[in-house]
Formats: sequence, structure tokens, C-alpha cells
Amino acid sequence: MTEINAPVTAALSGLDTVDWSALTHAYGPADDVPGLLGALCSPDEERRRNALYELYGNIFHQGSRYPATAAAVPFLVRMAADPQLPDRAGCLQLLAALAIGYDEAHLPGGIAITEWRSAVEEVRAQDPEAIRAEYDAWVEAASDDKERRMREFRRDMYDHDRQLEALAAELGAYDAVRAGIPALLPLLGDTDAAVRTGAAYVLAWFPEAAGESLPRLLARLDEEREPAALATALVAVGLLGDDGPAPNWRCGCGRSSSQGSRWCAGRRPPRWPGSAAGASSRPSPPTCWPHSCPAPRSRGPTRAGSRSTRATCAATPPPPSPCSGTGTRERPWTR
Repeated sequence: MTEINAPVTAALSGLDTVDWSALTHAYGPADDVPGLLGALCSPDEERRRNALYELYGNIFHQGSRYPATAAAVPFLVRMAADPQLPDRAGCLQLLAALAIGYDEAHLPGGIAITEWRSAVEEVRAQDPEAIRAEYDAWVEAASDDKERRMREFRRDMYDHDRQLEALAAELGAYDAVRAGIPALLPLLGDTDAAVRTGAAYVLAWFPEAAGESLPRLLARLDEEREPAALATALVAVGLLGDDGPAPNWRCGCGRSSSQGSRWCAGRRPPRWPGSAAGASSRPSPPTCWPHSCPAPRSRGPTRAGSRSTRATCAATPPPPSPCSGTGTRERPWTR
């Protein structure tokens, strides 16, 4: 394992107690993950950057999450919360990616967590043999040889166990980040504006924790003066669905040259009081969050979706629809 200095042992405490070789990521056993996590604490900037790139490529490969993903989350949470460590904003951005995948899949409505959990339970309760029988019937109903070959290919691509493993890994990573929210909440008041921005961005995706996060985010709207941090907190409030009075919008964001801040100054959050939850009148989001997107996507397509989406929905015909009946590439829990 990577040698680490005494000041960072708290963030990496317990790293050696995890059986990383028994966990997997995109390239097989995850026994390289502890070394990469240790490298994130290095004083060497290039070493940290390379480690972050590798983690985006193995425990978050093209948006997929794996059994090793959730195991890495508690260490990343501690790193983000430790003011003695460098690149804490990068850890926060990685945590958000591990929790939700690519954020554009969930905009502008935010995370529909009830639907997400229900979809996973629905797949878990399905009978693989019954699904296979539906596929067989669908293949037999093909109108010609070309269509039959296409349907046979899609049937052969379906793997119920792999689908369930992928869905469990995604939701497991999400819940692992959610468990770290108590440690991340104080970062909304951090002295580093990039850390404040990253903390607001992470919190935006956890409606089940809105009772703890919304009051602090609303307070930031009155206190924050850094444009990117303010814009991110404002959008986070909208995504979490605040039902209180509108905050003071005269926080300087209208005077900012930041694209994200100008967007937030001119539009209401997605679920503003007076509109029904889930209404279609939400404003279009900006092309990116106020902070720069950190994921090094040169390893694959920029919009590949998650492993479960590719492995199940893309391989699922409309009749035997094991992905919550959608028959599409879009997750049923995205709005």
C-alpha cells in the first residue's frame, strides 16, 4: 500500500481492514484502490491528479459503479472533511459522481429516490425464468429473419444477475455517500470557496436528507458572496424542493459575470413554491454546474449512461421489460 504520513492517517483509518481484492471495479479485483486513495493525500500534485484520474476510470468507469465503489466512499468523505488535506473539492466532486453518475441524467428535476429504490426492489423480485420466457415469446413473434436476429441478440444480452449486481452497486454507492452527509454539512461554511461549492453540489442530490441540508443551504443564500458557490447552493435548494419563502435574490449574483450565477439570478429553482412537485414547468438547467466538471472522460463516451442502463434497458425489448416497464435507456427514477 502507498506509504502515508501521520497527519493523513485519520482520513485513511481502516483502509487496510477492507478486503479490496475480494471487491471488484471495472478492471477486476480492486486491490489497487487503497494505493490510489493514499495517493490522493500526497503532497505531490501530479500524483494526486493521476490517482483521481485512475479512480474515475475504475470505480466510476463511464458512469458505472461497482462493489468497490461504496467501499471507497467513507475514505473520500474523510478526506473532503479534513482541512489539512489538499484537493478536497476534487474529492467532493468524485463523491457526487459516485453517488449519481452523470448529473445531466437527473436534471432538471433532481433525484427521484423513491422511484429509484422501488425500481431496484422490482428487479430483485423478478423471476429470471419468467423474463427469459417472455424474451423467447418475443423472439418467436418476429416478422422476418432480420428482426428475429436482432431480437435474439437482445435476448442473449440480458443477464438478470448482472443487472441486479449493477443496480445494487449504484444504489449502494448512493447510500454510502448519503451516510457521509453529517460530515459534509459543515463544509458549507468552509473557508475554501471551492469546497463550499462542492459540498452544496453533493447535498443537492439527497432529498431524504433535506431536513438537515436545506436549512444550511438556505442560510448560505444570505451569507455566500462567491458566485459559483452561491449559484450552486441556490440550484441545490431548488432541486431539494424547498417549500419556504423565497430567499433574498439580491446576493450579488445578478451583478456577477458568472454564467451560472446569472442563470440562477434570472430563474427560479425547479420546484419552487406554487408549482406542483414534478411539474413540467421547470426551467432548463445551464449546460454545466457552476464549477467545472472534473471527470476525465477520455476513457470512454461522454454520455454513456450507467452500466445498469447499458446492460439492461438497452438490451430489453418492450414486451419483457425488466427495467420497470420503461423500455427506454432512461432510468425510471430520473425526472
